[in-house]
Amino acid sequence: MSEENKVEAELLKLEIGAGNKPQPGYIHHDIRPLPDIEVVCDARSFPKEEKDKYDEVYAANILEHFNRFEVNKVLREWVTLLKIGGKATIIVPDIKEITRQYVNGWIDHQFFVYLTYGGNDYEFNKHYYGFSPEHIEEVFAANGLKMVKCKPGKSWENRSSDKYCPMITAVGERVT
Repeated sequence: MSEENKVEAELLKLEIGAGNKPQPGYIHHDIRPLPDIEVVCDARSFPKEEKDKYDEVYAANILEHFNRFEVNKVLREWVTLLKIGGKATIIVPDIKEITRQYVNGWIDHQFFVYLTYGGNDYEFNKHYYGFSPEHIEEVFAANGLKMVKCKPGKSWENRSSDKYCPMITAVGERVT
């Protein structure tokens, strides 16, 4: 094993909102007690023993499930899970690009509603908030994260299929 791989294996990493497809290499969180979920709780409030513990948190397709009054509180809670200098990777739908696709007639109304409001196929699968690349940077800064990288979703012209959801990948470092 290379030195870089050893260091990576020693990092303590948490996947928030892992659902039924947990990523390898992480401790897994979800609100539902699903198989392979080690931390079961509401993502708005983690147990004290989880605080200042992780080198990395990864949250894909979950922050948009909180309303505009909750987003900052929730992200602030996730930041408390990180050690100082720890990394947060947050992946959310790019509402700006989704809207551009709809306004230009590239996606139909039903797919626009699905991308904007979520699948609604179980209790927690509803979107309440939307992010643009510019806005996610503001949200990071307001909640103790220094932006390391913010990559907007691919534009419609660069998509790989007609059922494409552009996603923002934002990476920040805990500074406070």
